[in-house]
Amino acid sequence: ALTLSNTEVSVGDVVYAIGNPKGEGISIAEGIVSDNHRKIGNIDYVMFTGAINSGNSGGPLLNDNGEVIGVVTASRNEAIGMNYALPIKYIRLMIGDWILWN
Repeated sequence: ALTLSNTEVSVGDVVYAIGNPKGEGISIAEGIVSDNHRKIGNIDYVMFTGAINSGNSGGPLLNDNGEVIGVVTASRNEAIGMNYALPIKYIRLMIGDWILWN
């Protein structure tokens, strides 16, 4: 079972992205947090390095303790190692709203 983190991620933290890149099966990619408040629109994303491919989106981003700190959402195609995750604090808000309305 995955545990949600209650602590904020810091620049330089080691992170792990779990996904199913290109449909080849479950994989884990290691990376480092480059920015913990990368503003895209009205949301502060976690920007991290790592070998992320199509299929990692939607997978968890874990800290060194194995806690979920975010959900992998995007990667810059024209750049290497520029990946983004929606921080868990936003996921908690969305789940709370979903529970309220369903």
